[in-house]
Amino acid sequence: MCRNKFVLSGIGLAALLSLSGCAEVSMLTKDISTSVGQGVSTMVKDITTGINTPTQANTQNKSSTSIPATDMIFLMGWMEDACQGSTPPYDKISDRYYAFKDTVIDMDNSRARPSAQWASEYRNQIQNITKSTDGSYVTFSLQLKNTYYRKQPLKAIETGYREGTEGAHAKLIFAPSANVPAIISNFKARRVEGMGGMYDSGATFNAREFSINCEL
Repeated sequence: MCRNKFVLSGIGLAALLSLSGCAEVSMLTKDISTSVGQGVSTMVKDITTGINTPTQANTQNKSSTSIPATDMIFLMGWMEDACQGSTPPYDKISDRYYAFKDTVIDMDNSRARPSAQWASEYRNQIQNITKSTDGSYVTFSLQLKNTYYRKQPLKAIETGYREGTEGAHAKLIFAPSANVPAIISNFKARRVEGMGGMYDSGATFNAREFSINCEL
């Protein structure tokens, strides 16, 4: 088992590449926001200014620095805000995520909702939803098609909760062709206040499964 643990913020590219599939860290994070419904088309203009990073975008594509409205950053970008989604513009994305989550998962009965109930903006990008449990976490995996996060191909989104507790997690699982190190620096970490005091909060990178994870 790997003993090296890394939070994404402040890690150099070399350090990330040296993980060799061994990094996965749990971080305490936010209280769940009150969800509100809001279409992507009404959010893009306000949010894009805050989340676009021209320098990094230029390293990927010098001809374009904008992020398309269909990019999953407008649904999962709150993870970049130390897994908190509490500061602008990430607070709006966090609200949107929890509203979306309610359309795909029936938490009262712990099951996926019928596809007809999924948010229309993302219905065509979701292939299916599967449920699994490992004895502690109940996880819903949204298998995706033709989907990107910061222009990097995204294979799946996982959202889950720890039975009998308030613990939860959200995970981005990238396709093997994704250049994840190119977007790592967008995920920040900071100290936050939790039930037991101050904690380091931030997303973590697992090189083995090519994923970025937030423990909530």
